[in-house]
Amino acid sequence: MEKIDWWGAWFNIRYHFWHPRFLYKYFIKHPYQKITRGHSDNETWSLDWSLAKWLTPRLKTFKKINMSTPASLSQEEWDEILDKMIITFELIAKENWDETEENIEKTYEGLDLFRKWFLDLWS
Repeated sequence: MEKIDWWGAWFNIRYHFWHPRFLYKYFIKHPYQKITRGHSDNETWSLDWSLAKWLTPRLKTFKKINMSTPASLSQEEWDEILDKMIITFELIAKENWDETEENIEKTYEGLDLFRKWFLDLWS
């Protein structure tokens, strides 16, 4: 088993977090961007993940408080569609996304449903 240099690891972590570039980016630049434009640059590095992480709790809340359905659907059908969308965005928002055939199919199905019913996501 390899011996770990804890002191060296601690020094590298401490140096990284107290480096002026790190302090500027995470305590000045990114908060300023969030205040002035509503989002920071670090949210665009993996935009699919950021959007899925942002959208998942909102879809769950929408499903709970939803007062109407599209005219062509029953409440049960609409809830099933919303569940598929929620599952899709939960899969995308996972840290370690498991790219199995089943997950890929669920993701594409949910994204197609999201595209199709996007304009009906209102209460």
